[in-house]
Amino acid sequence: MKRDNNIILPGTIIEQTAVKGDLCYEHFGIHPMTASVYGHKKEEIVKIKMIVSKNQEKPIEHTPILDVDYWGWYDFQTKKFSLIYGQYFLLNMCFPYGITSTEETNQGKAYRLEIKIEN
Repeated sequence: MKRDNNIILPGTIIEQTAVKGDLCYEHFGIHPMTASVYGHKKEEIVKIKMIVSKNQEKPIEHTPILDVDYWGWYDFQTKKFSLIYGQYFLLNMCFPYGITSTEETNQGKAYRLEIKIEN
């Protein structure tokens, strides 16, 4: 991964596993041995590429976005993405004081992601 003082550059590609849900990909990083815990079969797991989007503009609050708009939390300590959701507000709910205040503590950063299925 391209890193500059914990910042991930747009265009960075991270290979990952996920399951295609009804509306979007879910269960990022799922392992075949634990797929049944989430109610999936190991055959449902696909390899994907998460690409850090060039557009990192956060959506306007309280404005509905009808399309999937993936956002993930990059943890500066673990150097990994976690908490990946199909909407910004879903990711924001994971932080008691919101993403912005957590980013200000330099624990990590929220990034808009583009998801592509591997061929």
